[in-house]
Amino acid sequence: CRPRLHGEQSRIVWDELWPYLWQWLPRRCRVRDPLLRFAAHSDGYSLATLLAHCGHVPEERPMLLVAHVCTKDGTEGVIGAFFPAALRPTGNKYLSLAQYDLLGVFAADAFVFRVVGGASQHDQPQVWYWSGENDMLLHAPACDSVALEVVGDTATNLCIGGDAVAMSLSADLRVGLTGACSSFASPPLMPSATP
Repeated sequence: CRPRLHGEQSRIVWDELWPYLWQWLPRRCRVRDPLLRFAAHSDGYSLATLLAHCGHVPEERPMLLVAHVCTKDGTEGVIGAFFPAALRPTGNKYLSLAQYDLLGVFAADAFVFRVVGGASQHDQPQVWYWSGENDMLLHAPACDSVALEVVGDTATNLCIGGDAVAMSLSADLRVGLTGACSSFASPPLMPSATP
């Protein structure tokens, strides 16, 4: 079973990848078909725009963030994360998991995933769920100039996981990092570039 996107189709998630993503979601999240809320090719390469689009979604709605990536040595893949609630800026700190409790969602449902390769040839998709090892699930910077002045947030990357981030994306969504992350007990989501 796989979901059907209404409207514009994803240019990143190919048909054969959907069943993997769908099976990893909590059952309560598989009731509805997903809606594509942001696509960099049409909405622009901007974290601020991504977060603004997410701001129009009810806070208790889950979100799947998916990115097509390419390492320095040319290895392609798809990496991403599932959040039990909509992405919101967290200012100069990580998301308070108490906020999830208020929304009636569970941090333990969060996960990161990877698929090395592309639609025609790829490795087995892999997933890592939130480990509970720390409370560093998500940091999403304040993206407007007023918020930056008020909270003094100088971090501009979206960070998923803590200690070493499982996945981070720059303000222009063109550069990212991945590392072994205790928040998800995950290895780097993409292989290291060969020297």
